[in-house]
Amino acid sequence: VYKRQVQRWLEKEGLGGSTIHARVRVLQDQFLDGLVAKGIDLGELIPGRDAKNRGHFLTFRCDDAETRCSELGERAVMVDSRGDRLRFGFAIYHDPEDVDALLQRLV
Repeated sequence: VYKRQVQRWLEKEGLGGSTIHARVRVLQDQFLDGLVAKGIDLGELIPGRDAKNRGHFLTFRCDDAETRCSELGERAVMVDSRGDRLRFGFAIYHDPEDVDALLQRLV
């Protein structure tokens, strides 16, 4: 029941799946551009930047994903690690200022 109420509310607000995905994609691109501009290497982006069907997480392959996850948590950056993968999630409730703040915490 709750899921249907949320879906109806999102639709009422004009926030269908494609709209949400497009917004997230803009934030992800801002993040990736910021990494390049600041010279931050998080590892290999999986799948690559040009992947058309990328989800709302950006996943980086790196040998020290668990350590990085812990260190980022100490800087109030909530990320996820799974094996050698470090994952950053983006959502409709994030905005460009959040991405800027995230990039600052990575430096």
